[in-house]
Amino acid sequence: MLAAKSDCIGLVFQSFAKEWADRLNLKILPMPVNCRDVPIHMIYHKRRIQDPQHRTIRELIKQRIHSI
Repeated sequence: MLAAKSDCIGLVFQSFAKEWADRLNLKILPMPVNCRDVPIHMIYHKRRIQDPQHRTIRELIKQRIHSI
């Protein structure tokens, strides 16, 4: 979002860029260099490990992340 109001370059997931490019008048360009994959971790309190609602939300988040 900062890039839309400046001459800065932003680095975001392609899905995020596609969603916001038209709204913010952004130009999507390929990466100038190859980047390795970035690990994504989920952190939550251990008391939530067995919470059924929390588990459901975690699974939904995992599914969404893997679909990107």
